[in-house]
Formats: sequence, structure tokens, C-alpha cells
Amino acid sequence: TASREASRGRFTRALELLAQASPNGERRTQHELLLTAELLQHTGETESAVRVADDLVKSIGACGPIASRCFTVLGNCAFEQGDLRRSTNFLQKAIRIAEDELDKDAACHAMLCLLGRLADVSSHSAVASLISDTERLIDTINSNVLTIRFQLILGRTEGRRGFFDEADRHFNAACPLIESTPNPWLEGLYSLDASIVSYMRTDISDAVRLATRALACSLKSGHRRTRAAALINLGTFCLHQGDHVKAEDYFLQASETDCRSAEIDAGLLDGLAELALARDQTSKCEEFLNKIDRRLPITRGFTASWYQISPL
Repeated sequence: TASREASRGRFTRALELLAQASPNGERRTQHELLLTAELLQHTGETESAVRVADDLVKSIGACGPIASRCFTVLGNCAFEQGDLRRSTNFLQKAIRIAEDELDKDAACHAMLCLLGRLADVSSHSAVASLISDTERLIDTINSNVLTIRFQLILGRTEGRRGFFDEADRHFNAACPLIESTPNPWLEGLYSLDASIVSYMRTDISDAVRLATRALACSLKSGHRRTRAAALINLGTFCLHQGDHVKAEDYFLQASETDCRSAEIDAGLLDGLAELALARDQTSKCEEFLNKIDRRLPITRGFTASWYQISPL
């Protein structure tokens, strides 16, 4: 039941069910431990997720589908900790293991995670082969969830490049599948990314609507990163409208989500820097910008990231 809830994007509920299954901390199976690591990563408990996944890999060895998914967890966590290169190495290892085991689902899961990480910091040509390989693999699996994730990654990437019509094309491909596959995690991701495109089009009312929807979805899924990002987006939109008090309140709520993500930290600091600048507090603004440089060292691969370019 916990696994089914996880596949439906209800991560907090799935964790609660796992706790009920082993109320006294009894020894869990490898599958239970893997699910625990994945759920901890989704709900923002990065350090705990690393500990569970790392211990599991050490106990079973670096082979097999479970090991592949453990390395995917470790890759996602390394990214949240601000180390893109280490994240890439883990995810590439996860893909190799899954391909050796002929596990298409595990391979596709890792490829989507890798694509989501690299698409924001690489040129389109640099990730073109990964896009093609991922699309071909998804076609052989025929999974709505994987297709939605793929289309959302492409939509977000095109939106950030300023190609809004292309972003819409990918979002429009994902929307009918989201409607037929109820999943608050995926719906939250779509709403979050679409809110940014609306904002960049200066359609602020639609941006607010979508970010508010993403926030509601995050409460259903327990995906802490979506909650923090939605709050930061709402703060940014209020700042654009000149409502400094409301913007500050959203940023404060975002800071209290305890998301443990380098990107989210950078996005929050960027918002606070813009708020300080709008209030003519230039010294305070500079302090926030310096913190971003320390949080996202350019030597770790974030040089071309949205989160590095925006402060610049």
C-alpha cells in the first residue's frame, strides 16, 4: 500500500504507512529500505535519505535494480546539496547498472533525473542525445508517469530559454495525462513550471494562480521542494506587483520549510536580494548575493544554471 501511494505521488502518506508496517523499528526488507530512501529524498530529508541509500548499497553491493535506484537517490541528494558533478556521476552509474540488469524502469528513472539536472546547465546540443535516448526508452515502456516527467522537463527547459510556444507544446502534451493520472506531485511540478512561464510572459495573475495550485499540491504530496519553490515564486510575483510586505511573508514561509536544497536556498536568497534592492537596501542586497556565491560554487558545475544567472 505504501508503494502504491508513493507511485501516486503521495509521499507523506506512504512514509506514514511504512512507519505503521514497522512500528518498533523491525528489520526491513531491501525493498522497504529502498522505498524509505526514495520517500525521504522526495520529502526533503536529504541527509536521512543518503544514510539509508548508502547503507543499503553497502549491504547489497553495487549491482542489481535496487542498487541502481539507490544510486539515483544518492545522485538526486548530491544535486540538492549543491554538487552537480557528484550528482552526475551517481546518476550515470545508476543508468549503467540498470542497463546491465535490463531494467528499463530503473534506467528511465535515472535518465530522467539526469536530464532534469543537466538540461538547466547545458546547451540544447549537449543534452540532445540524452533527450533522444530517454524518449526512445519511454516509448518502449508506455508509462504515463514517465511521459509526464519527460514532457515537464522539456517544457521547463524551453521556458527558461525563452521559447514559450515550445514550452506550451510540452506542457500541453503533459496536461491530458496529468488529468487521467491523478498525482499531486506531478501536478505540482507542472503548476510550478507553468507559473514561471506565465510570469516571464508578464501574465502575473495566471502566474499567481498556478503557483498557488502548486502550493496546494505540495501539501497533498509532501514534496517539500515544490512547497518551498511555490512560496518563493509567489514572493517574487508579489514583489513584481510592488507588495513588499506580502513578498517578505512568502519568503519567510519558504525559509521555514527546511527543504535542504542548494537550488532552493539560492532561489530564496535571490528573492530576498531583489526585495532588499527594491527597498534601496543595497548593502543587505549584496550580503544575500554573496551568500548565493558560497551556496552554489561555480566550480561544482552550476555556472550556467538559472539559479546562478538570475543573481548575476
